[in-house]
Amino acid sequence: MEIEVKHELWKRGVLSWKLHDAQKKIYKSLTNNTEKLYVANCSRRFGKSYLMVLFAIERCINNPNHKVRYGAAFQTDLEEFIRPAFDLILEDCPEHLKPVYKSQKAKYIFPNGSEIKLFGVDKNSNAARGSGLDLIILDEAAFVDKLKYVITSVIYPAMKGREGARLILISTPPVSPDHDFKGFCEEAEASGSFSEFTIYDNPRMSEKDIQESIKECGGEDSTEFKREYLCQFVTEEERAIVPEWNDTYIFKGSLRDEYFQYYEKIVAVDTGFNDKTVLLYGYYDFQNARVVIEAESVLIGHTVTAENVYNEYSSTIEKLGYKDIKHRADSNDKIFWNDFGSKYGVYFNSTSKDSLNAMVSKLRTMVGSARVYVSEACTELTGCLKNGIWNKNRSAFDRSKTFGHYDALAALIYLVRNVDTHTNPIPLMHGRSRYDTHAPVEQGKYEQLEKAFNLK
Repeated sequence: MEIEVKHELWKRGVLSWKLHDAQKKIYKSLTNNTEKLYVANCSRRFGKSYLMVLFAIERCINNPNHKVRYGAAFQTDLEEFIRPAFDLILEDCPEHLKPVYKSQKAKYIFPNGSEIKLFGVDKNSNAARGSGLDLIILDEAAFVDKLKYVITSVIYPAMKGREGARLILISTPPVSPDHDFKGFCEEAEASGSFSEFTIYDNPRMSEKDIQESIKECGGEDSTEFKREYLCQFVTEEERAIVPEWNDTYIFKGSLRDEYFQYYEKIVAVDTGFNDKTVLLYGYYDFQNARVVIEAESVLIGHTVTAENVYNEYSSTIEKLGYKDIKHRADSNDKIFWNDFGSKYGVYFNSTSKDSLNAMVSKLRTMVGSARVYVSEACTELTGCLKNGIWNKNRSAFDRSKTFGHYDALAALIYLVRNVDTHTNPIPLMHGRSRYDTHAPVEQGKYEQLEKAFNLK
């Protein structure tokens, strides 16, 4: 393209000619949309940052005194991806339109008074505070901790009083679906301000590139390929606490059979005064060799008092009809449960513990063997099983705004660890009459029986 034509397009504030076809689809959707929130869920290697930087620059050229904040999930991303994108886009910008970068303020200032301030959310989640912001872009939003807080408490207030102000979130999906980004995707989709592009929508990816990406991820069925290139909300298998779990183990109604009255009933609890306290109610179905979780109680923060726990516990076991219950609790809260037992006569014994990895391994083995079933009523537990992930060091469970410290999963680990899977609780004479039942006798033993019962 001739330099004179480029300069004229810059003067008119038209930069979409720098985009590839798929980027242009998002660009067109963005420019035709007037909703306050716009979300794009895109695969890797799509050129997301380039697209967003171009959009921000174009807005600033076309709108004098425009105030823009460009946030990246991590401060390091600004130097590695965002600043290079600015340099690449601005390399043919006429000098009289080109912004000046002020490194101390991490801000691009345009000749017409517009500005783009960069910030890393991990270093300062409040960097978007202020007033009169016209455009906020969050790049790789699915990797921003406390995304909902940043948006509702920091960004939205800064947009008030500015007509046409917009927030754009663009990202690949998060490591776990248990992230605020998924909710914002759903909100944007419902309002028609959402777009999604997979690796197959990227014209820059040849068939060879696609096959290489599949191989690098470990195959088309790998969670990494599904998440990073197909834009699916799946839990990363390497960080999933129980990757063997799937929703086929969720049941409706009841799984009780004729032997239920004899099965061992167990209530296990993980106490979290700063997180959640979760009680799970279940039994070991000896006939089918499986743990069945029928109910849960979830208490949070100030509601975790001995009285509230007892009321939840007593009403639930009454509803379930449980008797002769085995009780197990986290060994970290012995004083609370000793006092609880003294007051209410219900004693939760501390569970013995191996390493966390060893305890998780036992649960994974049982789940992988289709030996753990959970009622659909236990939404806290099923949510933890589906979304629970390790922290980055795999030294402890990660934290979730929705599911806390995955406390329901910890309670299940304690329950599985303490259930008796070896003793057959079903009486030998169950369903048989003592009057018409006999044991077969081997040939040649009749004389012994006749003698024993004095029948001769």
